[in-house]
Amino acid sequence: METSSPQPRPPTVAVSRWVYRFGIVLVFVLGLAIGSAGTWWAVTWQFGPPFGAWRGERGPRFEPVMERLTRRLGLSDRQRQEIEPIVRDVHLRMMELRRRLQPEVWQTLDDGMQRIRPHLTEAQRERADRQFERMHNRFRGGP
Repeated sequence: METSSPQPRPPTVAVSRWVYRFGIVLVFVLGLAIGSAGTWWAVTWQFGPPFGAWRGERGPRFEPVMERLTRRLGLSDRQRQEIEPIVRDVHLRMMELRRRLQPEVWQTLDDGMQRIRPHLTEAQRERADRQFERMHNRFRGGP
């Protein structure tokens, strides 16, 4: 019978721990990158550039509406040219209506909040006040 000398064990424990940790970090980083890119693509596809931020414009624009109409309805170039002035006009009228009615809307919301507050605990009031303030900031262009 032949006796064979034992084979030296390769350093699998150290390598496999390193590969395992690297693999976890790699999967996490790739997931974060793919998720971020997918979210950006989905938001941009659905809503267009955020209120003209890519062009340094301020305020909502009607172009994303035209892009969605063109894409969803399959408008031809001729149809787009005919419809665009109508969409622009409606958009401007809606902006004016919003500008005119917004103070009344905020007053109604403020009144409702003041009527709700007495029914809340102190902790709930603090949370509701923070939530209401965030809503005000978001719709008024604050932080």
